[in-house]
Amino acid sequence: MKIAFDFDGTITAHPQRMNLLAQMLQLAGTHVVVLTAAAGELPADQRPAEVAKRLLRYGFTCPHELACVEGHAKGEWCKANQVDVIIDDDAGYLERIRRDSPQTLRLKVEKMKPREPYGLAGLVHSPTVSQPRRFHERCIAPLPVHQDQSYRLIEEPEHQQ
Repeated sequence: MKIAFDFDGTITAHPQRMNLLAQMLQLAGTHVVVLTAAAGELPADQRPAEVAKRLLRYGFTCPHELACVEGHAKGEWCKANQVDVIIDDDAGYLERIRRDSPQTLRLKVEKMKPREPYGLAGLVHSPTVSQPRRFHERCIAPLPVHQDQSYRLIEEPEHQQ
C-alpha cells in the first residue's frame, strides 16, 4: 500500500499526529510519500531540498519518498505512481485527484477548533442515545447498527469521589 501526505496545511497543521500516523503506517509495511506543492516559489530543482528541510523543522522524519509537484498535477502523480490513499487539506486538489486518479482514496484534513480533540467537530447522533453529545464529552467506537456503518457512544465510567 502507498499513502501520500500533503505538507502545507496537513503535516504543518498537525505535525505530531501526522508523523506518528506515518510511522505507524511504515511499521505496518506501508510506503509513505510526502506529495506536495510546497516551496513553489523556488525553481523545481531546488524544491525537494527545501521541503526536506521544512519537514525536519516539523519533526516529520520518516517518508520513503518525497515528490514535489504543482498542485494541479497531484492527481496525475497519484495515478502514475499508484497511490492508494492521499491525505490533504485542499478540497480543490482533492477534487482534481478524484477526477485524475479515481482509484485513490482521498482523506481531507480539517482545521481543528479549539478544545476539540483530533479535529472531530460537531455532535454525535446515534439511535442508542436520546441526546446528542459533544465528541469531547464521550468516546466513540464503530458499531454496525442496522445495515449501515453507524457509531455508538460509549459511556465513560462515572468518577468516584
